[in-house]
Amino acid sequence: VEYSFIVSRTDEIITPWTSGILRDRNPLAKTTILQDICPLDLAEHVGVMMDPIVFHKMDAFFTPTANQLVTCFDAFDR
Repeated sequence: VEYSFIVSRTDEIITPWTSGILRDRNPLAKTTILQDICPLDLAEHVGVMMDPIVFHKMDAFFTPTANQLVTCFDAFDR
């Protein structure tokens, strides 16, 4: 089983936002910081549910045949 966590530096519910980052270095669990993909993406706790970059990142996780490279442009593409 693999796990994927996406956290946002602008999260106002989970404080500090770093508490959403796994610290055990499990190779099957990957944490992605949304702003590392796109610094201009200011989605916070609720906003990530509708964020196109998060959608594409999760699509890449669940669909091995999907494009695995997710960038800022994915917010406007597809």
